[in-house]
Formats: sequence, structure tokens, C-alpha cells
Amino acid sequence: ALREGLLYAFEQRLQHQDIRAKTAFGIAELYHIDRAQAARVEATTLQLFDQVTQSWQLDSETYRPLLCWAAMLHETGLAINYTAIQRHSAYILENSDLPGFNQEEQHCLATLVRFHRKAIKKAEFIPIPNYCDVQVWRCIRLLRLAVALHHRRLDHLLPELHLSASGDQCRLILPTDWCQANRLLLQNLEREQNYITALGWQLEIIQQS
Repeated sequence: ALREGLLYAFEQRLQHQDIRAKTAFGIAELYHIDRAQAARVEATTLQLFDQVTQSWQLDSETYRPLLCWAAMLHETGLAINYTAIQRHSAYILENSDLPGFNQEEQHCLATLVRFHRKAIKKAEFIPIPNYCDVQVWRCIRLLRLAVALHHRRLDHLLPELHLSASGDQCRLILPTDWCQANRLLLQNLEREQNYITALGWQLEIIQQS
């Protein structure tokens, strides 16, 4: 009976995951998301997530799929306007019918997207029941970093990324020659540094030969 119960629970989780995935793809199609850019940001977000999962004690089963869908849908708000796209995207996701997502998951998805760019006003953050504020903020930081890294919207542009984290500090190691060849993108990362520093967090960018 125990074995059958575990199998049933596993099957339900898979079915739940499948419904949410179909919903996310449906939203992306409905709002004509740039799929190539969404795929770039998604791949980098998950790569960064996997590198700091243990050090940041992130719940992979909870946050990894939500980050995946947040990366996929972070530009939904372009359907309204590029200005304040993060607000428009969050509004759409917060107020749409999202089959497979419970209320807390939907709110978490909208929150990740809401803070994916520009300056952060922490007073606008609304705690989510059953979600750890610290872990949500850490996921937001990973999504923001991936978005900043893909500012030029090009394939095969990024070098191998090495991200480490401890407490509120992150360290991103990039090849020196790549940084020299991508000055504008490096400036974009430095702007992200400033946004993070204003909140008492730290993003250290290390150039390494």
C-alpha cells in the first residue's frame, strides 16, 4: 500500500508539472514571446541556479521549474509596452488563468518576473505563503543576472560561466579576453552590480585569464 501511494504521488507530480509546462508554452504563444531569447535566458538561469543550489540551499523541486517558466515568460509584458515591461509581465501573469498553477505558485511566478530588471523596490515585494522570502530573492537575483547577460540577444555569445555564492554575496568569474571584447555587456553587468549593492547585496565580477 505504501509503495502504491508513493507511485500515485509521483504520477500526480508529473501530471501537475506537465499541465504547468503546457500552460507556460500557451502563454508564450499567446503573447508572441521571442522564443530564441526566452530559451537563452532560460538556459543561463538554470545553469546559474544549478551552480549555487547547494551553497544557497535552494529547494530545487520548488524553485527550478518556476525559474524556468519565469525566464520563458519574463518578456510577456512586451505585448503592452517595453517601458516598465517587468511590471506589465507581472500583471499579466498575476491576473491570467494559469491551469496547473495554484495561487501561491502563480504569485511566485509573477514576483520573479516583476523584479527581473531595473532598480528593485523591496517595499513592493509581497511575501508568499509557503515560500521562503530569502530563497525567492535569491532566485530573482539569478534571473536578473541571466537577463543582464543576454542583453545583446545573440546566440553563442557567452563564455563558460562560473558562479559561486555565500550569504548575500555572489561571485561571477568571466574570461578577461571575453570581457575586453564585450565592453558594453560588461557595463550592463556593472549596472546590475549597482542595483544589487543598493540593497545591501553583493555581485563581484572577476576577470580571469
